[in-house]
Amino acid sequence: MDKEQQVQFKFLDEADDCYDTIESVLLGLATHVADPAQLDEALRASHSVKGGAAMMGLGDLSRVAHRLEDFFKILRVHHTSKTVETEVETLLLQGLDCLRQVGNRYKQGVEIDPDWLTQHVYPVFDQLQTHLGDVT
Repeated sequence: MDKEQQVQFKFLDEADDCYDTIESVLLGLATHVADPAQLDEALRASHSVKGGAAMMGLGDLSRVAHRLEDFFKILRVHHTSKTVETEVETLLLQGLDCLRQVGNRYKQGVEIDPDWLTQHVYPVFDQLQTHLGDVT
């Protein structure tokens, strides 16, 4: 394994902490009022994955993290101090699962198939967009 791959794998391992942070914010979002500080944590975690993945040349991971980050921005602006629909919480958790899956594929050295993204990842974000709208 070359030095670049070692750095990528280290980043991917560290990204797991960001995924855990996001998950802890998302769990219970439909039953508890959305705390602005916690939403900021999720936003920062997704932003860190987005930027780190871009710097590491992991474009698909960066793009998926960016989409998730956008939805945290929407929540932060429009849903602070409110609960969200259970379906939105579920979709956000599915989006996080997609982010983890993309990261795991990179860890395993599996090429990210654009058709897989189109069939399994982007529909989750399309549904979130339907519920939450665009970043404005």
